Amino acid sequence: MAVRRVFPSNCGLLHGRIGDKSRTAHLRTSDLWDTDEELRSRTLERKLVLAWQSGERGNLHRHRLLFSVFKALKWPLLLTILPRIALIGFKFAQPYLMKRVILFVQDASSEGERQGHMPGVAWALVLATGLTFVGSALSTGFYQHQLFRTITMIRGALISVISVQSLTLTGTTTQSSGPAVLTLTGPDVNAICASFHVFHELWANPIEIGFAIYLLERELGPGCIGPAVSVIVCTLAMSQLSKYIGPAMKAWNNAIQNRVSTTSKVIRSIKEVKMLGMSNKWLADIQVLRVIELKSSKSFRLFITYMNVLGNTPSALAPILTFGIAIAVSKSGTNQRLSIATVFTARSIMGLIIAPLSRLLSEMPSFLSSLGCFERIQEFLEATHDADGNMVSVGEGHDVIPSADSTNIELAEQCSLYEPGRSISLADGASFAPKQGDAPILYEITLNVEPASLTIVTGKVGSGKSMLLLGLLGELHATGFVSRHISGAGYCSQSAWLTHGSIKENIVGPNTDEIDELWYRTAVRACALDKDFAQMPNGDQSSIGSNGITLSGGQRHRVSLARALYSRKRIVFVDDILSSLDAETRAYVWTHVFGSSGLAKQGKVTVILATHDYKIVMLDNGRVKAQGTYHQLIDNGQLTKTTDARSSNVKGADGDDYKSAATDGLASVADENEMEDLMRKSGDPALYIYYFRSIGWALGITGLAIGILQQFFQVFPQIWLKWWGEANSSGSHVDTGKYFGVYAFFLAMCPVLIGFECWTTGMYWRRNTYPHGRQTFYLRTSRQLRLLDLQAKAPIIKQLLETIQGLPTIRAFKWRTIMQDSILDLLDRSQRPHYLLYSIQRWLTLVLDLFVAASAVILVALAVFTGASSAGSIGLAMLNVIGFNSGLADLISSWTSLETSLGAIARLRAFEMTTPLETVNDDATGRRPAKPWPPNGQVELRNVTASYSTAQQGPPVLEDISLRFHAGEKVAICGKTGSGKSTLVSTLFRLLDYSGTIEVDGTDITAMPREVLRSQLIAVPQEPVLFEGSLRSNFVTEPEDGRLRGGEEVLDEYTISVLDKLELWAAISLHGGLDTDIEDLSLSHGQKQLVCLARAILRKHVGRIVILDEAMSSVDAHTAQVMVRALEDEFKEHTVFSVVHRLDTIRDFDTIVVLDRGRVVRTGPPHELLTSDSQLRI
Repeated sequence: MAVRRVFPSNCGLLHGRIGDKSRTAHLRTSDLWDTDEELRSRTLERKLVLAWQSGERGNLHRHRLLFSVFKALKWPLLLTILPRIALIGFKFAQPYLMKRVILFVQDASSEGERQGHMPGVAWALVLATGLTFVGSALSTGFYQHQLFRTITMIRGALISVISVQSLTLTGTTTQSSGPAVLTLTGPDVNAICASFHVFHELWANPIEIGFAIYLLERELGPGCIGPAVSVIVCTLAMSQLSKYIGPAMKAWNNAIQNRVSTTSKVIRSIKEVKMLGMSNKWLADIQVLRVIELKSSKSFRLFITYMNVLGNTPSALAPILTFGIAIAVSKSGTNQRLSIATVFTARSIMGLIIAPLSRLLSEMPSFLSSLGCFERIQEFLEATHDADGNMVSVGEGHDVIPSADSTNIELAEQCSLYEPGRSISLADGASFAPKQGDAPILYEITLNVEPASLTIVTGKVGSGKSMLLLGLLGELHATGFVSRHISGAGYCSQSAWLTHGSIKENIVGPNTDEIDELWYRTAVRACALDKDFAQMPNGDQSSIGSNGITLSGGQRHRVSLARALYSRKRIVFVDDILSSLDAETRAYVWTHVFGSSGLAKQGKVTVILATHDYKIVMLDNGRVKAQGTYHQLIDNGQLTKTTDARSSNVKGADGDDYKSAATDGLASVADENEMEDLMRKSGDPALYIYYFRSIGWALGITGLAIGILQQFFQVFPQIWLKWWGEANSSGSHVDTGKYFGVYAFFLAMCPVLIGFECWTTGMYWRRNTYPHGRQTFYLRTSRQLRLLDLQAKAPIIKQLLETIQGLPTIRAFKWRTIMQDSILDLLDRSQRPHYLLYSIQRWLTLVLDLFVAASAVILVALAVFTGASSAGSIGLAMLNVIGFNSGLADLISSWTSLETSLGAIARLRAFEMTTPLETVNDDATGRRPAKPWPPNGQVELRNVTASYSTAQQGPPVLEDISLRFHAGEKVAICGKTGSGKSTLVSTLFRLLDYSGTIEVDGTDITAMPREVLRSQLIAVPQEPVLFEGSLRSNFVTEPEDGRLRGGEEVLDEYTISVLDKLELWAAISLHGGLDTDIEDLSLSHGQKQLVCLARAILRKHVGRIVILDEAMSSVDAHTAQVMVRALEDEFKEHTVFSVVHRLDTIRDFDTIVVLDRGRVVRTGPPHELLTSDSQLRI
C-alpha cells in the first residue's frame, strides 16, 4: 500500500501495524509503506529534466532551475492552493463569530434574562463555532499534507537530478567534486525544502493582510492604517535586508563545503596523515575551517536576527498605532469609547494581519536565501550538461564524456575487438585535454592494436601514460578520431577503486543478480587471490573497509584486475598495477593473466597495459628462467618459451604455505554492528545534560529567562486590554492615557526581547560544536522515524562518494545506469521515513486543531447557556482560543523538537563514546623529547608481535620480530605481497598495538605520545597524499613549524633545488611554480610520489629516521634511481627504512630484511642475499 492520503496514512501510522510496532519494538525501514509512483525518484527526475530541457536553449538565466521546478511540479503546487483558499475563509469567519458571541453575552447580561429567541441563537452560535473551527482544522490538514507532499517531491527531484548528473563529471574533477555534491544534496537541498514551507504564504498572506485591513477599517475607521504603516515600514526594511540574505547564505554554504571537503579528504587518507605526523596540523586546519564557517554564518544569522525582529515588530507596532489613531480620532470627534466587542474584534482582526505579516517577513529570508542554493545547484547542473544545454536523464546516459567533435567518434562493435587479422584503431590524430578550453596534454595520438593482443604503453614518470588510458576511455576532452566501445571496457586504475563491501562484491561488480561461480573462481585463481581468501576471517565475504583500507596495495590491485577479468570485457585497460606486487606474485599473475596461455589470451581479450616497470621476471618450477625488458625477452625468445607452458608448480601466491598477514586486519571490520537502541522509544534523559553542556549553562539559563520574559510581555497586554475594555464599559471616568501607555510599553518590549532571544540562540549555535542536531520528531513513533530518516541518508552519502571517486571505472565498465539505479533506489528508501515523518507531524497538527475546535465549542456553549461569563472574559477567552492552536502547536513542536532531535545528538554521543581512540592506553601523554629527536637513529625491535585485532586477540600479522639497526644504516624490507612489510613499518609509527619492545636511540617509543613520535619520523607513504591548496602548502606538515608555517618562510631556493634534483621543477614551473594549485598541476601518480619525497627532504631536519613504504612502486627505473640518489645525498646521516619490490634498487642499501608470513626469514647485506637467498630471487 503506497503512502498517499493524509488520513489513511496517518491513521495507519497510529492505529495500524506501524503504530503498534513503534509501541512494542523498533521500527525498521522495511516496516514502512512504500511511496507511490508520484514520489518515486525516477518519476521526479524525468519530470525535472524534461522541464529543464523544454525551455529555450539560451535561457540560462540565474533562476532557470527554480522555474524548471515550478514547471515540473506545477500540478502539486496548484492543488495546494484550494485548501489554502478555504483556510482563508474559515480564518476570517472567526473574528466575527467572536464578536457575535461577545454581543450575545453582553446583551444577555444587560437584559438580565433570556429572550424567547435566545436559545435558538445560542445553538446557532455553538453550531457556527463547531463548523468554523473544524473547517479550519480540516482545511489546514489538507493544505499542509499537500504542501509537505510537494516538498518531498522537490527533495526527491533535486537529489535525484544532482545524483544522476554527478555521474557525468569528468575524470579530472571527480576528486574535488565529491564534497561539493554532498553539500548540494545536503545543506542546499535542505535549505530549499525548508524555504518551501512558506511558499504559498507568499501569495496567501498579502490577500489576508489586505482583506483584514478592510475589515479593520469597518471596526475602527482610520485606525486601520496602523497595520498598513507597520507593513510599509517593515517591508521597506525587509527589502533592504533581503539583498544580503542570499549572498550570506551562499557564502556560508561555501564555507561548509570547504570544511566537508577537507575533512573527508583527511579521513580517506587517515593512515597516511598519521604516518606523516600531520594529524595535529590537519586538526588545526579543520578547526580553522570550522571557525571560518562560523564566521561566515555570523552575518547570515545576524540578518536572520534582524528579520525576526522585523517579523515581530508588526505584532507590537500595529496595535499601538491602530488603537492610538482610533483614540486620537475619537477624542477629536465623537469621543466614543472603545467597547469590549470592538476592542477584541479589532484585536482578533489585527491578529489576522500581524500573524501572516510576521510570517511573511520572518520567513521571506528563508525563501530568498534558498535562491542562492538554487543558483549553486544550477551552476553544478550547467557544468555537467551537454553542449546543447541538456541534462542526461536516467537510462539515457552514455558512459563516456562527450568529445569536442562528435562526428569523429566511432562506436566500435564488440565483435571487431577479436576478429583475427583485423587491426583496431583506438585513436587517429587525437589530442587530449583535461577539459574543453585547456591546452592539450597529449598531441596527435595514433594507436592501432591487434585483436586479442597485449600492448604495453611505457614511459618515464609524467610522460602521460595514465592520461592516454583515460583519453582512450573517453574521460578527457578529445579532438580527432577516438574509438568508443559499445560493450564497455575493463579498467584497472593506478589507484584501485574499491567500494565498502566484501571482496566478492567488488569483484563481481554492482550487478550481482547472476554470478558465474566457475568463472569467478577462475578469475580469482588467475590473480592469486584464492590463498588470500583462505587466510581471511570470512574468505571472499570479508569486508575490506573504506577504499579497501585493510588490504595491501598489491591485494587491492589484484582485486581490481580480477574484476576486469570477471567482467569478460573484450578490451581491458590496465594502469600500472603490477608494480605494487612482489616479483613472485607479479610473475604468477603475468603468466596466468597476460601470458600466451593466460585468461586474457584464452578469452581473446585485447589488453592495453601502461607501466613504467617493464622489466619482467619469469619463473619456471619455482626458479627464475628469464628476466629483462619486454623487448629483450621477445628478442631472445624467452618470453614465448616461458609463457607457452603454464606451470602448475609456481610457488608463492598459489603455494601451500602462502599466508596474507595483512589481511588478518579484516577481522576488525568484517562485521559492522548496527547502532544501539539510543533510547528510541522513551528518550534518554542523560542526553539533555550532554546537549546543554555543549551549549553552556550560563547561555542556557539566560536564553530561558529571556524566553519566559518575552512570553510574559506578549501575553499580558491581552489581559490589560480586557481591563481597559471593562473600564470603558463601566461608564466611569477612564484614564485612557494610562491604559494606552502601559499597553504600548509591553507591546514595544516584545521585539526587543525577541532580538535578544535570537542573539542567544545564535550563541548556542556558535558554542555548540554539533550543528547537525536540529531535527523535528514526534514522540515515540516520530523519534524512531527520524532515526530511520537519518540512517537512510547515510547510504546515499556513502554511495555518492564512492561512485564519484570511481567514475572512470564505472563508465569504462558501462555501469553508470546500474549505479544510477542504485542511488535512486537508496533515495526512494530514504523518502519513506522522510515522508512518513511529515505525515505524523501533520497528524499532530490536525489533532491539536480538532482539540482547539472542541475547546472553542465547549467555551461558547458554557458562555451562551450558563451566562456565567462577562463579555470581557469571553472576549479574552475567545481571543486566546483563536490563537490557542498555534500556541499549543508551537509548544508541542518545540518540546518534541528538543526531545526527539536528541536522536541525532545520541548518534554523536554514541560515536564519541564507542569509537576506539589511540590515546586510551597511551601513558605518555605528557612526555615530549627534546628536538631534534631522534638524534642518532638507532632502532631496535625485541620480540615484537602485532595484530590488527584489539587486545592482541586476533591472528598475529607479525610474529616474534627481533632486529637491530645502527644509526645511519640503510635498510630495505622485502617480501611477498601480504608478508607484513607495511605492517612492520606501521609498528614504528604505533599505528597498531604490539607486544614486545621497540626502542629508538634507547627510548621505548611507547614512552611518548603517538603524535609526537610520528611528527619526529620522516615518512613517504605508499599512497601519495596531497591536499587541496597550493603546492607550497602541501610542504607544511606541522602547525608549530615556524619555518614552514603557511609556507610564508619556506626557502624557495632550497625547495626549488630539491624539486629540480627530483626532476620535477621543469614540469611544475611551466604551470606557475610553488603557488600553483595542486589540481592545476595535473600530476601523475608517480609525480605525486616525487612531491611526497620532496616534502620528506624538506623535513630532514626534524629527526634521523626516514621510512618509505613502497614509495618507488609507481615510478620507472630511471626515476627510481633518481629517488635513490636523492636519498643518498639528502639522508646520508639518517637511518632509512624502505619497503621495496624492485630488486634493481636494493643493491644501494646496507641491509636487507626478508619477511614471509609475518616473520623475518633472512637478513644481511645485498651482495650476500642476492647471490644465495632464494627468498629474494623470486
